[in-house]
Amino acid sequence: MYVTFVGKPGIGKGQVIRCVSDILTQHKLEDVKPPSVGKTPQEQEIIDAMHQSTVKAAKDEEQFGKDKSASAESPALIPMAADAVTYEALVQSMSRCIRRVNYHEYDEKQQKEVMRIYSHSSLCFCLEEIASLFRKNTESLVNFLIQAYDCGDNYEYVTKTQGKDRIRRLCLNFLGATNPDFMQDTFDDKLLSQGYSSRTFYIYAARNRKSMFFLPELTPEQKAAKEEISQHVKKLSQLYGQIKLQPGTVEFLEAWIKDQDDNPQKRASKSQKLDPYYARKNIHVMKVAMALHFGESTEMEIPLETFQRAIAFLAEEEKTMHLALVLEGKNPLANASARLQEYLRSAGPKTFIDLLQEFWGVVDKPQLTEILQYLQDTKMVTTRTERDQFDDQVMYYEIAKS
Repeated sequence: MYVTFVGKPGIGKGQVIRCVSDILTQHKLEDVKPPSVGKTPQEQEIIDAMHQSTVKAAKDEEQFGKDKSASAESPALIPMAADAVTYEALVQSMSRCIRRVNYHEYDEKQQKEVMRIYSHSSLCFCLEEIASLFRKNTESLVNFLIQAYDCGDNYEYVTKTQGKDRIRRLCLNFLGATNPDFMQDTFDDKLLSQGYSSRTFYIYAARNRKSMFFLPELTPEQKAAKEEISQHVKKLSQLYGQIKLQPGTVEFLEAWIKDQDDNPQKRASKSQKLDPYYARKNIHVMKVAMALHFGESTEMEIPLETFQRAIAFLAEEEKTMHLALVLEGKNPLANASARLQEYLRSAGPKTFIDLLQEFWGVVDKPQLTEILQYLQDTKMVTTRTERDQFDDQVMYYEIAKS
């Protein structure tokens, strides 16, 4: 899954990401023993040897490119990508981030259960500011992220001097944050394509949920909840197998997607900016359903109710998702219109004079009038009148209630 928080600086995006990163890096690889115990001494010997090999490879990756005299850090159970990395370095890192799961499977030829080893190369990003990753001349990196989204079995990259890097069963997760100005710059510079954005959940917020000066200490109940989540994540790292769907789920989803395609007016967002996203809505629903399910359970069957919750969850976020996508367009007033809407959401109702003073460096009076007329025509902004201290009628512009 690729998730990006978009909002003004200081509204708490980084606080969420730091909490997630803290939990994901809490467990160390060498402290978590393989869950599958060998059924014979020979199998157990193989399991122990493979675990030692995985730990050594992870330590080598942790020290790669660092001063050899520096003390080696214990590698995390869940590999975490660097905050700033090139395409080449990312591919090399993923090719070395190998994790293994042992399992038993019935072999028809041998007529008995034999041990198998499933290996995968998984990596996650937790970036408080994605600008550290998406810089100019990063087209290869963005293209790689687009391919990694589908979790293919093989990815190969041939270098001029370092040979070939091969990633087996790659899985990449992305959690990051940024501000609307960076979104504008990246789309203007063609750094982020619609192909990447259609695979991403943009979670938009215009303001803090609540204001506070100091962040309070965690309560005993919250500390216990955090530890429970951490232990659950540890269990998730040891799961293996095919996901099964509850009976009736396939029929429900087929009927739902057909209804969505036949009736686009039912979409939570009517913005054309989300058309590429809606083209992959079935994939998004599956991934969110998986996240909801395994956030609560370690069972390998996902109930129908979880898919219904995933659909409702996405519909709620889609109402404001388009506000994060400041796509380049031919109309020079489009960007000013988006900024004006964001301003009204955070600042509340304003008069024409207030808006003219705020946006004078961006638009002139006729352009502001044109923008406000457009926003009223499209029912994104409404007006109301109040009497001021001189008993004169004053018109206020505000965001329309959804």
